Amino acid sequence: MPPREVKKCTASSHGSPLSPTGVHPAGSNLCSGPPPVANNPAAASSGRHPSVESIIWSKVQSFSENDRIFLTRDFESVSKTPKKLEYYNIIYLFNPGTKSRPSHSKTELKDAFLREVRPLLSPFKPLDRKTTRPMLSKAIAKKAPDFKIPSSATIDDILIVYKFYVDKDLAIPVNNRFTRRP
Repeated sequence: MPPREVKKCTASSHGSPLSPTGVHPAGSNLCSGPPPVANNPAAASSGRHPSVESIIWSKVQSFSENDRIFLTRDFESVSKTPKKLEYYNIIYLFNPGTKSRPSHSKTELKDAFLREVRPLLSPFKPLDRKTTRPMLSKAIAKKAPDFKIPSSATIDDILIVYKFYVDKDLAIPVNNRFTRRP
């Protein structure tokens, strides 16, 4: 008998744990996301490792109600200031090999949180310099699986397609590579 698939609920809307709806009202539909790869029997039998996104997603799901304040951008102003142990627990959850310890000062733990954990929780930025073609293609494939991106497409071309299918409000900067003076 195959193992039963467990459906967990997402922590936020729009796929980002830092979206403004980090704390949901009662009765809202939270079960809109896919189950993590680790709980999917088909993925477990294929011999592939779970993706980093699903690992982070499952860790965010394990947050207690008190830990969910760390999902907001301005977590210190939203509620009471977090204690040193709360900082350490979140850092240790995402990075067990951290050099931070509960005995360190609160400012050191906050800096370690912002340095080690916040980049993992930050939303996808399509206009960032570190964004690659495969990252954009993956986002487009989720929204429009029938659309095929030609191999000759540049990152600027893929950004236009990304704007059309994924984020209609994205402000793409003007490409003046061939029109400006050298």
